[in-house]
Amino acid sequence: MTTLTSFFATRGDMALGLNAIGTSLPIEFVRAGMFPTPEIYRVQTYESIPDFGICTTGDQYEHSYLVVNRGAEIVPEKIPQLRGGVLYAVDHRLNAGMIFRPGGKHGNGTIIAGEFGTPRTDAQTQLVLKAFRRYFLNSTFANLVPSSRACELIQQEMA
Repeated sequence: MTTLTSFFATRGDMALGLNAIGTSLPIEFVRAGMFPTPEIYRVQTYESIPDFGICTTGDQYEHSYLVVNRGAEIVPEKIPQLRGGVLYAVDHRLNAGMIFRPGGKHGNGTIIAGEFGTPRTDAQTQLVLKAFRRYFLNSTFANLVPSSRACELIQQEMA
């Protein structure tokens, strides 16, 4: 069973944790979803993700990534389509890893929720999940009470 953890954060908020996680664990981000070809898109840092922390459509699922051990083999799953043709799924069904949807800024005043989680129980995936939980749930970031100054800083970043 997949347990997803939702959070609200700007690019700057996420950068603090992802830098710490990336320093302690050899991870990379693989674009997850259904694709017309079996090509794999992977980057070693969140900084290389196009529009990281921006949701142009306002859809939480606009950007999905599988967070995996750096260099891990990724197997796209061939999925025949009812109306013909095939698509290739890149997700955690055949690949160790945790789903990460960063969410982020949408328009001039909205932050779209991000989320992370996995149904997998393998040791490497659980290590990544634990690191994300440590930052996004147990860090100072997760325990902030929105003060007027915090709201002001968020507004500045949203501008």
